[in-house]
Amino acid sequence: MGLYVTAAALVLSATSLDAGAVASAVPAAAPGAAIATGDSFVPVAGPVFGDPTATRNEVVTRLLDNIGHTPAGATIRIVGYSFTLDDVATALLKAHARGVNVRIVLNGHSSAWSPAKRLIPVLGTDIDRRSFIVLTRGSARGSSGVNHQKSWTFSQVGRTPHVVMVGSTNLTGYGTTVQYSDMYVHTNRADVFGAYTGVFAAQMRDAPLPSPFVSTRFEKGGAYFFPAPGTTETTDPARQRIASLPDDASTTIAVAQYAWHDTRGVWLARALAAKKAAGATVVVVAGESVGAGVEGILRRAGIPIHSGVYADGTRIHTKLMFASYRTSTGQHTSIWTGSDNWADQSLRNDDTILQVDDDAAGYNQYVAFFNKLTRTTGAAPMSPVAVVEPPAVVTIRSATHSVGEDAGTVPLTVTREGNTRIAASARYALSSGTAVQGNDVVLAPGTVSFAPGETSKTLPLRIVGDVAPEAAETAGVVLSAPGRGVTLGATTRAEVVIEPSDQRPDAQVSTAPGSGYAGSNVYNSTGAGQARSLNARRNQARSFYARFQNDGNVTNTFSLTGSAAPRGATVRYYRGGRNVTAAMQSAAGLQVTLTSGALTTVRVSVHAHRNAKVRSLKPATVSARWTGDGTRTDVAKVVVRVVR
Repeated sequence: MGLYVTAAALVLSATSLDAGAVASAVPAAAPGAAIATGDSFVPVAGPVFGDPTATRNEVVTRLLDNIGHTPAGATIRIVGYSFTLDDVATALLKAHARGVNVRIVLNGHSSAWSPAKRLIPVLGTDIDRRSFIVLTRGSARGSSGVNHQKSWTFSQVGRTPHVVMVGSTNLTGYGTTVQYSDMYVHTNRADVFGAYTGVFAAQMRDAPLPSPFVSTRFEKGGAYFFPAPGTTETTDPARQRIASLPDDASTTIAVAQYAWHDTRGVWLARALAAKKAAGATVVVVAGESVGAGVEGILRRAGIPIHSGVYADGTRIHTKLMFASYRTSTGQHTSIWTGSDNWADQSLRNDDTILQVDDDAAGYNQYVAFFNKLTRTTGAAPMSPVAVVEPPAVVTIRSATHSVGEDAGTVPLTVTREGNTRIAASARYALSSGTAVQGNDVVLAPGTVSFAPGETSKTLPLRIVGDVAPEAAETAGVVLSAPGRGVTLGATTRAEVVIEPSDQRPDAQVSTAPGSGYAGSNVYNSTGAGQARSLNARRNQARSFYARFQNDGNVTNTFSLTGSAAPRGATVRYYRGGRNVTAAMQSAAGLQVTLTSGALTTVRVSVHAHRNAKVRSLKPATVSARWTGDGTRTDVAKVVVRVVR
């Protein structure tokens, strides 16, 4: 909901801007494979605020945590305006040294400060390398302006993919010890990550684009990216989002804006005044760069204005608007934050606004932050909205599994979808099945628990191997008793089929006794992938070597059998120097006992008779069979081709 509730919403089409400001599609970033890591750190989603009166800046702390827990092979992308914080530069250099791809786009004036001077010699400026730093000559994708965007993306933090931080924090001492700022954090959001990394792919080239404006939407939100040359009052995305909000008393709009002036600032002030006149509640915290014309419009409309420049020297740097409102589908909230100052300059800059819809908990955090910013004696505080958290949905990823008795521990994956903000849990236990707890499988009943942000857990079902004769067995694992705020998904039971045995022979064949064997770790009853052939003249015998290995984990007895001779040929089987043809061609076969991993060899002699037809084939098959708690058979095949 939110920005997209009306036809005049922020999703701009090619006709919604002047010719030079056509919205372009955001390239989708390839999701990439997850990087295996033992790091269990979970980045926190939702808003985070930089408070200059606090003992530490929480925005910087979160950023350093995310950099420090980005695994080797993952990619960090930093887009910024001013950058003077050496501790952040040090963290990025350490990340690069451990194999993280570190890619940075900063406005060119940051070259004067220590971080850039330290980063350039190490990362380099070649965008074709895995790490680099680009210092823009102006707006990264426009023909003028500056690179003013503040966004930090991580392909993976700990085990969490697609982490995106967007907001108003400059990475400077002034920005973190004097200015109030904010960043909104998305985790495990491939759509948001794709939008920001797609724009980054153009920003790193630092070259003007003919149509640099980008507008995109994703689940419960969206984003836009300036420059937007040719923007008018009717096509301004900030004015459109204000206009899209309902014109009634259900609407509450809060604005905390650092810079608000020029022609653009006036038309945005008029849009808010219109909402106030229609019955909405509108309240403003005005930063140090708010023009007199803007302030006059707001005051004449009866909109309360609180100063965002305080007696202790601190001040706001936010570019924030958030709203609650009611539509035909119920009560909704929207948050807009980023780097877009409400002035003409922003239309020339690389700037962004991130929109977050229906995050009631995040909205209430912004309400508390905004109430702190008002600081006006006797000011009526904004009221939070009722938080109705959507449920977390816990489910077993796969309903069926098939394993051998030698499988050891079978990891059954349990996933959490839906609401990842809250802790979630469910009970698990063995359910009906033929496998016996303790004898065949081991899984003590317990609770699977997810911390906020965690989305995957495994249940360690252990398979107990044995050699007792028995059929295939089944073990069921079921989820139950979901915790508060949790529902169970469509798959709540996994069935594990334990195949009859992990004992088996491995038949292999070669034309030489010591090498060239085909069929190692190939198991079938057709000889496919484990066959050899030789040519033979009439009245000539050729020898093959069949090797049988015990691939089980205990000593086993195998029955070795060989096929009868085809017409026009004689087949004989030898073990060592002994002719074992009669035993190999009997119903019981030749009984051979082998320890685990041991093998035995049988020579197969195929003799083409004097009257054998030229180009005829004389095949023979040899097999090994094990019978215990099931039957395992493996077959190798030899063929003699009769030639002149």
